[in-house]
Amino acid sequence: MHKRVLGAYALFAGLTPEESRAAHELIAERVAVDALEIPLSSLPGRPERTWGHYDKDGLPKFIAKDLDVVITCIPTVVGRLKHNPSYGLASSDEEGRQIAVSDAFSAIANAEHAAQVTGRPRVFAIQLHSAPRPDIHSADAFSRSLEEVLAKADPSVLLTVEHCDATRPDQHVAKGFLELSQEIEAVRAFESDRLGVTINWGRSMIEGHSAGYVNDHIAQAREAGVLKGLMFSGATNRSGPWGPAWQDGHMAPRGEHPLLVFSHMSLLGQEEIDAALTAAGPIAERAYTGVKVTVQEGQDEVDRRFHVAQAAWDMIDKTLI
Repeated sequence: MHKRVLGAYALFAGLTPEESRAAHELIAERVAVDALEIPLSSLPGRPERTWGHYDKDGLPKFIAKDLDVVITCIPTVVGRLKHNPSYGLASSDEEGRQIAVSDAFSAIANAEHAAQVTGRPRVFAIQLHSAPRPDIHSADAFSRSLEEVLAKADPSVLLTVEHCDATRPDQHVAKGFLELSQEIEAVRAFESDRLGVTINWGRSMIEGHSAGYVNDHIAQAREAGVLKGLMFSGATNRSGPWGPAWQDGHMAPRGEHPLLVFSHMSLLGQEEIDAALTAAGPIAERAYTGVKVTVQEGQDEVDRRFHVAQAAWDMIDKTLI
């Protein structure tokens, strides 16, 4: 079943518990999504956790009980890399690789606990990443890690490798992980419906600097039979209120909605959304489509955040439905 996913952790970062409750009530009442993307770092037992209120199922307390969850490991990955450049599922350093595998196991344990407490699978998918950077990453090490993680995960949980920008000469690098072709090859080798690839529009744009390049990424994953997720997050080639050019800041798309005027510098618009969805093919061919956006500082009231996300979804729905 295809699911609609909202990147809640990016949208609601920095909210107080009271604001977070109000934000999740808005989602439950007014946004037609099936799952929320939350970070591994937000779950109990994580030293870098950011949300402090949890239910018996181990998930953030304010998430509506009828919504599923997608756990993304990327905040943990980025945090670990700041202190240990050898960390990652694709690391040629065995100690760094094993720490990353252990983090993935933590996400799996959270999924199992939530299922046991609620009586149904709450965690729909776990997003994995092919850190670290080129001088110490290895496609073979990544394959070994995927094998270990796949063997550990419950069959009800989808594992996806979310592609982040690979290193390119003479341009800004946000993440600098494995090439998409290497990730696809590693995933295909397992021939498992439980393992796939997720394309994040903004992260592929940071790598390739063109919408056509992003569409090629989507097509590569689809043609390889491994496209499981498509997340819409914008990017810009200009410095401005959103910060430096080509940063992975989850910029909202540009559009006609009044609240999207603040993201007029975004390279993601209606034309690019339509082309990406065309490249991805019928929704039945992938497990989920999602939106991950943020707002500018000073424009971050709860209601405004909600409406920015809704405006982005409205743009996707023009083609998705």
